[in-house]
Amino acid sequence: MHIARLSSLLALASRASNRFPAVAVRIGSVVSSFPAKRQVSSFIPRVRDEIQMDIFALYTWMVTVLAGLLLFVIWIMEYDRSTQKSAASHLPTPVIVSHALLGMFGLLLWIGYLVVDEERLAWTAVLVLGMVALLGLIMAARWIRVYRTYAEPGASLTISVAVPPERNFPVPVVIGHGVLAFTTIGLVVVTALGVGGS
Repeated sequence: MHIARLSSLLALASRASNRFPAVAVRIGSVVSSFPAKRQVSSFIPRVRDEIQMDIFALYTWMVTVLAGLLLFVIWIMEYDRSTQKSAASHLPTPVIVSHALLGMFGLLLWIGYLVVDEERLAWTAVLVLGMVALLGLIMAARWIRVYRTYAEPGASLTISVAVPPERNFPVPVVIGHGVLAFTTIGLVVVTALGVGGS
């Protein structure tokens, strides 16, 4: 009886050995596919983070433009040469207009990049944003000089003092505009570098 069981076990072992190579090949193919799956799974979060950064840059850019438009409206309302209620502005009009137009143009470029996913649009938006930032720094330096030179009139003064229109800019709006601008620049540059490196 033991001999019969032993012979049956040997027969099963021989059959399994004949089928084992095919099974091993299948198992090897499955195992070899695991690293690729891990690469895909690690690639998906990276793409998700890049997309979220794109959208976040769009939001910060839009809020930055809105804050800039608010300052521009205040500047226009306070800049009244006909009635001489304000002193001459220290902010050159071409610089203000170019800063505003380039900012909105760059925003349109960024929206176009998000729609068509074209790398050239992203880098063009970076270049435009660089020019916008340069003009903004020029105006910020002039605004700081005006803010320090022209003290805000107190309630005890009976004679109104003419000040440049940019002296009426709300300080929180100016600071918020600058912080949002630098945040947008960082997000856009990082996103563009990620697009170029992918």
